[in-house]
Amino acid sequence: MTPLTLGIDLATASARCVALDTGMGSVVARSDSALSPPERQSGGGSRQAATYAPVALELVRQVCQQLGPDAARVAAVSVTGTSGAVVPVDPDGVAVGAARLYADTAGGE
Repeated sequence: MTPLTLGIDLATASARCVALDTGMGSVVARSDSALSPPERQSGGGSRQAATYAPVALELVRQVCQQLGPDAARVAAVSVTGTSGAVVPVDPDGVAVGAARLYADTAGGE
């Protein structure tokens, strides 16, 4: 049996997870979810609720559930996003505020 790779994509409006059979080059399971819409603020602020981690974990859970026993074939995970976002976290890595998105110009001159 060939290994599987999980691909997780975190975009501005949605997130998705796919399981790819690396030997066949085909997607064997997938799941996606909408993300909360960005909040555009006066002064150039662009914020979004920092729900990336729980959403990504839920998508992985759903894909692994679809795979059943084949989930044991997952040998790699790749995570990507459309652009930079900064999420403030505490010392344990827990989000403590909204994400500042790539379009956030607050504080710029």
